[in-house]
Amino acid sequence: MTNVSHSGNASNTFEAFYEGWLVRQEHFLDELLSAQQTIDEARDEDLRDLVSRVLFHYQQYYDEKSRLGQRDVLLVFSPTWYTSYERSLLWIAGYKLAKIHESVAAPPFMDAVRRYGRAGHGQMVEDDAVIKSLKSALETVVENANLLRTTMATKLVDLLSSGQAVRFLTARS
Repeated sequence: MTNVSHSGNASNTFEAFYEGWLVRQEHFLDELLSAQQTIDEARDEDLRDLVSRVLFHYQQYYDEKSRLGQRDVLLVFSPTWYTSYERSLLWIAGYKLAKIHESVAAPPFMDAVRRYGRAGHGQMVEDDAVIKSLKSALETVVENANLLRTTMATKLVDLLSSGQAVRFLTARS
């Protein structure tokens, strides 16, 4: 029961953050669109400042998502704060929990099932260790994926001119 309420609290906390983040995202998109309209007249340092603020905004999202992963990693892989439409886009785009399950979850779960089948009901304590191990592996997947996304975006933006970076971030937003 504690796990359910803990998951609910983690989900509610992230959902509140995410709603505020989306509002700020809309403001940044407005700024990016405005900057894109006047990109030839804009000062390079102003464009770079905007790019830095937008990248920091995304960093906040991934930091919060990592904190959620530490509280309840399964919520990261099954986001309850997304609408049905957003979840369908994840599915259409090929993001399927089953693929993660095959590479990370399947071996520990199959081992647990085999041990449970052989040992009987007394094996449940060890199965908790397998589940903790699985959650730890999933947390690592989340952290590494977030790091990869932020590092790649930062390196790409560093390669681009300030105007190109504004166009890139506008398209991404």
